[in-house]
Amino acid sequence: MEVVVGKRETLGDVFAGEQMDAELAHTELVHVQMRGVTDRPLPEVGHSPFLLDVLQMCEAVAGRSSESLIGDFEGGYAMWKEAALNDGAGFFTVNPADAYWQMLSVTGQ
Repeated sequence: MEVVVGKRETLGDVFAGEQMDAELAHTELVHVQMRGVTDRPLPEVGHSPFLLDVLQMCEAVAGRSSESLIGDFEGGYAMWKEAALNDGAGFFTVNPADAYWQMLSVTGQ
């Protein structure tokens, strides 16, 4: 699978102006786009937020830049941020490959 980093920020950035624990505010997130790379076509996941520590432990994460983003990454990020601000979204703490295949199984792909 291919992972393209679109944005990096802290929870403090996401919840700017909100009261939060200082340690939690420094929690680093990486917002990525994931693409299946196999001999058969697999869907793209336009936006997924991950805990930075999870990505740093992955050997298979491709270090592609945001210029490689396709589709509506910014729209997905905006939807996630709105949901996060309303207590309706979080971030992944599993590796990107596991998250990708879990998402595909939920959507019946």
